[in-house]
Amino acid sequence: MKAALYARVSTDDKGQDPERQMAELRRYAEAMGWSWVEYVDQESGGTTGRLAYQLLMEAVDKRRVDVVVVWSLDRLGRSLMQLILDLEKFNAKGVLFHSHTEGIDTTTPVGRLSFHILGALAEYIRVNISDNVKSGMARARDRGQHIGRPALVNDDVIRNVLELRSHRVSIRKIAEEVGVSKSTVQNIVKQSEEGGPPTTIGS
Repeated sequence: MKAALYARVSTDDKGQDPERQMAELRRYAEAMGWSWVEYVDQESGGTTGRLAYQLLMEAVDKRRVDVVVVWSLDRLGRSLMQLILDLEKFNAKGVLFHSHTEGIDTTTPVGRLSFHILGALAEYIRVNISDNVKSGMARARDRGQHIGRPALVNDDVIRNVLELRSHRVSIRKIAEEVGVSKSTVQNIVKQSEEGGPPTTIGS
């Protein structure tokens, strides 16, 4: 088994030290008899991208690791939706996951149960986002506002938008890749981050 050990700290995290996180993760991997590769992000307040995180996800995509190990869930994902999308990707690629402080560990039967619960939560969130986006579009249409390419905005589009955004893809690029307007992408992202009803959907 080859493990990817991921640590992240921000200048906003007072007293946080990536080496402290990583030392615990190394001890765990060694106790499990795994080899490992380390990924560390140190972010300033204005940082928008995470190079180590992107390299980690590339390693998962190419199945160069068997398990991802983090200190805690909030070290991996900066939002609930991003975290859920990441965990779903691990599952789809057959990559196991271990969160050191929360006891979420898909290398064990109990941990896999926790993962399935997270998956059910992900589906619930996606359905609510989809329903809210569609409801917002209907309200905008009732007000006589122009709706950009409404037939294309479905659950798959919403899932693809959130997946690309979780990897810090720009709004413009997401719109090009998915085939919807930039304002539609902005509305889906806003809804996923704030949990409120969509405000503007246009071409």
